[in-house]
Amino acid sequence: MSNKSTIQAPKLPRVLDHLIWNDELEEEGYIRNAKFQNCNIESQNTKKVIWDSVVFSNVIFIGSSFPFAELTDVVFEECDLSNVDFSESILHRVVIKNCKLIGTNFSEAAIRNVLFENSVANYSSFGFANCKQIKYYQCSLRNADFYEAKMESLQLEDCQLDQVNFAGVTLKGVDLSSNHFNSIVISLELLKGCTVTKEQAISFAKLLGIVLADE
Repeated sequence: MSNKSTIQAPKLPRVLDHLIWNDELEEEGYIRNAKFQNCNIESQNTKKVIWDSVVFSNVIFIGSSFPFAELTDVVFEECDLSNVDFSESILHRVVIKNCKLIGTNFSEAAIRNVLFENSVANYSSFGFANCKQIKYYQCSLRNADFYEAKMESLQLEDCQLDQVNFAGVTLKGVDLSSNHFNSIVISLELLKGCTVTKEQAISFAKLLGIVLADE
């Protein structure tokens, strides 16, 4: 299947309620048709939150954990989500744009129609995640971990991929040619069908122990 499939955008109502994060919202764990802007959300450790049609703009998440969350039609813009735990969560029609995601945990998450754009996601974790229709555009993913993640219709465009761990990830149909890396971790038997540049092909050949003759 081609990895150029269209990513579905979040379906948001024309008008969103501008809310202030407070104790009542924290305890309820269900937020719908809302926008949070220019605020800090600190030390929230809530399982199974549900965010439906929500926009977070310039929000800093500090020491927060939201495992088993359900995020549908959600936008994060100019947010700091570093080290936030979204493990085993469900993300559907989500945009993460101009955000900081250093060390963010998406391991074992179910991810559908999610766009990461112009964001720094170094050391983030997607291990064992189940992903379909996911795109990274102009992102830094240095040292990110995708170990054994299931990737269908994965798009990577103009991203920094140095030291990314793709071990156990099938890269058939994935185009790496516009991306940048000195070295990445891959399972060579799962590389078949991946599009790479000549220089990238040479680096992969070296991983096989192939000695290249001088031209």
